[in-house]
Amino acid sequence: MGKPILGIYTRVSSKQQEDDGTSIDYQIKIGKKMSKRLGMKFELYNDGGISSWSDNINIRPELVRLLKDIQSTRVKNIWGWNMDRVGRNSESWWTILKVLTGWKVNLYIGESNKPYDFNSPQDRLIVGILSLLTTYDNELRRMRMMFGKMESLKRGQTFIGGTIPFGYTIDEKKNLIKHPKESEMVKKMFEMYGDGNNTTDIQMMLDGSEFKPRRSKSGWSLGSVQKILGNEIYIGKQQWEWSEKTPDKKKVLIEKIDIKTPRIVSNDLFSKTSTLR
Repeated sequence: MGKPILGIYTRVSSKQQEDDGTSIDYQIKIGKKMSKRLGMKFELYNDGGISSWSDNINIRPELVRLLKDIQSTRVKNIWGWNMDRVGRNSESWWTILKVLTGWKVNLYIGESNKPYDFNSPQDRLIVGILSLLTTYDNELRRMRMMFGKMESLKRGQTFIGGTIPFGYTIDEKKNLIKHPKESEMVKKMFEMYGDGNNTTDIQMMLDGSEFKPRRSKSGWSLGSVQKILGNEIYIGKQQWEWSEKTPDKKKVLIEKIDIKTPRIVSNDLFSKTSTLR
């Protein structure tokens, strides 16, 4: 019989974690070090930059593959940098914990040689408590982040995070400002549409220009063009919403803030294109 397998599960959820010493490469390095120390061969399950906040673990394909290998008894030992890497949303974590407990997996965390043994009632209790503390800590951190964002927006910050909209860039204070070239292209898009050109004409014009879409590497899509033409940010309107879900999955609005942004097109031009969409 060959050496047992140590399933190395790795994941990061933000650029900051790539930079603060818990990058994927670092996690893999420690995981391999642990497999050698424990006298096991390893198999890597790497979910990269997928967040663990979703209740649905099916969007984490490598985690699903790991759980399947556990249930087939192929893997009896798993390793993660910390509890947070394996799971931090309470509902998804309990799904994971049920599999780990049911198949009595040895869970190694960090650089400790001592696994959490799911045959042991005491270790099951410890893991349960640690998972609750991890969930609480991360939810508290997220709440602080949301409060910080809300206060910044109330003080006048105009960049709400995420992808910078086409036509804009940001200054050192994280405020949206017009991009000198892109903003002129946005105007041209609206003018073309108002003059009777369709979105395919605009798409072809963009693909032949120096401008590239923010996310796609395969050129401009009709959806991207349509999204720009329908976005009120270009007439100086933007809205940030903070919503949370109650235990029964109902969405509750916590805060809504109207944000003024630098205008790129006139109200008349925007209204004209609105009637054509």
